[in-house]
Amino acid sequence: ENTTSTSSTDQVDFQTHQGDVPSAMSLEQLSEPTTNDPNLNERIREAQYSYSPDRLDQLANDPHYLVREAVALNSRTRSDTLDRLSRDTVSSVRERVARNHNTRSLTLHTLARDPDERVRKNVANHQNTDDDTLTVLARDHSREVRYLVAGHPRTPTDALIILASDYDLSIRRHIAERSNLPRQVLSILANDNYAEIREKIAHRNDLPDDAINSLAGDKEVSIRRLIAEKDRLPLSALRTLANDVDLGIRQTIVRRSDLPSDVLMTLASDRDNSIRESIAQKSNLPPEVLRTLASDRAESVRLIVASKKELPDDVVLTLASDEKLQVRQKIAERSSLPDRALKLLAQDADESIRRTIANRSDLPPEAIRIMAQDKSDTIREVIAKKATLPNDVIELLAKDENLGVRLAISRRSDLSVDVI
Repeated sequence: ENTTSTSSTDQVDFQTHQGDVPSAMSLEQLSEPTTNDPNLNERIREAQYSYSPDRLDQLANDPHYLVREAVALNSRTRSDTLDRLSRDTVSSVRERVARNHNTRSLTLHTLARDPDERVRKNVANHQNTDDDTLTVLARDHSREVRYLVAGHPRTPTDALIILASDYDLSIRRHIAERSNLPRQVLSILANDNYAEIREKIAHRNDLPDDAINSLAGDKEVSIRRLIAEKDRLPLSALRTLANDVDLGIRQTIVRRSDLPSDVLMTLASDRDNSIRESIAQKSNLPPEVLRTLASDRAESVRLIVASKKELPDDVVLTLASDEKLQVRQKIAERSSLPDRALKLLAQDADESIRRTIANRSDLPPEAIRIMAQDKSDTIREVIAKKATLPNDVIELLAKDENLGVRLAISRRSDLSVDVI
């Protein structure tokens, strides 16, 4: 088989020798010459085991390709000798040059355009192959060459970007499994057509914000769940996931401690009760979120809010007029209530609520006057026994129809002459 190719300086004939030496056979396995040359075996062994770079340089000119192959593989062969052998007309010689660790990057760059795929594969796998050469090989027509570039420990960013868009799935998979990928590459793979690739990227902890944002809106729920569980999420991803159709994802998001006000508000209006309950249980909620939750359709949510130690006055007032007795009872039992809430609860339809309020020590005069006219004898008696009462309330209760109320007033030490 005869083909021609142009090197940097010469026009040479590339000849692939088939049948002389099997490709899988190492030179050490050769036991007898394949020609009538009586010294061939001796020269091959010398080329294999010689420690002299000068002698190896001489043997690189041997007429038999098996000798030149052995020189190309010898670890003592000089770089300039290997450079000369890289232009050998026999592809198997060039293939061995591409395997020798002494081969210079410039020589490898030339071999990266070799017509023999085996040569280019060795270049792609070589430790001395430089960034420019790897970038060239990232566009090689051979899938196997590109796959080796994808796995090279020093593949540069430009080559990784090329391979991240490779049409071959196995190559993109290989890239996705690398550590320390540049952010541009991660962003490309985060938008890959195959869910398998996107899921590999979603598992990573080094994702840039744009990749996270893309994956947060992925069509695969398993990928969105992986993103929702990350320690750090940009605001855009949080907003997207807070509106996710999957309840499990929203439940993951609601457990986070880094939710901004707008995301908290979104979740406070979630269609699922469990999400809103989880939001209500959080501490240091913004006032607007508390206002939304105080008017929630679920009693369980409003009850959680009513149990909080710190609430804005307007939220307390909203809950003080709640339709559910348990919610209003929670408010009535708070250690501190604004006067407007006390006045409102003093008129509550439920006697147990009014009784709770009547027993408080922080009732304003307006609430006391309301409760002094309560329909419950028990509540009026509680009011009559308070340490401090406005004079008009004392005079009113002194005329109460209930004996217990009047007796309570008669025992006071602050009665005026008129009342006595």
